[in-house]
Amino acid sequence: MSIRYFTRQQFSDGTTIDGNRLEEALQELEELSDSVPMSAIKTRFTQSQIVFGWSPILDTGSGRADPFLPIANTGVDDVVNVDRYKGTSVNAAADDLLGWEVSTQFDHPVLIHSLDYALLQDDAVSAPYQLPGISAPYEPPDTQEVEVHIYVDSEYAPSDRTQSDMENHKHDFSTDAWRLTSTPILAPPTTIMLPAYPGGNASGWVISLKDLNIPIRSLGRIRIVLLIPGITGKPATWGAQPWRTFSPTLTATFLEPLRYG
Repeated sequence: MSIRYFTRQQFSDGTTIDGNRLEEALQELEELSDSVPMSAIKTRFTQSQIVFGWSPILDTGSGRADPFLPIANTGVDDVVNVDRYKGTSVNAAADDLLGWEVSTQFDHPVLIHSLDYALLQDDAVSAPYQLPGISAPYEPPDTQEVEVHIYVDSEYAPSDRTQSDMENHKHDFSTDAWRLTSTPILAPPTTIMLPAYPGGNASGWVISLKDLNIPIRSLGRIRIVLLIPGITGKPATWGAQPWRTFSPTLTATFLEPLRYG
């Protein structure tokens, strides 16, 4: 550390050196050591993770797609946000896309480090969530109809989606690279609790966005969105009601700087 960091006293050739100046410089060094400012410390971060998840409604007759919502607010008068999101790349009508959105907020600046989605189904015979595809072992079909968005709301108009900042937009990627296929269980496990394990293996897609390093301001509201096709999506890939074919989970990893308590 340079002496110029903690005192204005300079000791070099051509300057006078006396006890008073030395005492003042040492006093300033002592004060710095007693209360080290944040600017003198290398920035270090701790990892925090938030896990979001949802189990789709099993009543197929209800027609409800919770928690997925149409990205276009159609058929409603005096709506603030006609479009929930700023833009999509999937080649489909605006009212034929569904979005699962989660949000969070920190009272201090953070970094978004990574997002890990798991779109899982169960390949048991009577499993409630089943994606079309090849079985034994299960291989989900390839699709390019998935998108991931990251937004930060405007500081001055947080409810106006037209003013949001899009921080990341992942699209046009093949899910073949993100398949999750587990090894079949040869023998059922011992039943030690009820209800008993129904059999089958978790499988589907895992979508990971790593090393994002997206800085977020203090009190900036973060919105993370997963987009899938709506009810008129490709049945061979998604089935008649795409939101019922899998159970979505998101693990969001943030880096928070160390702070004084």
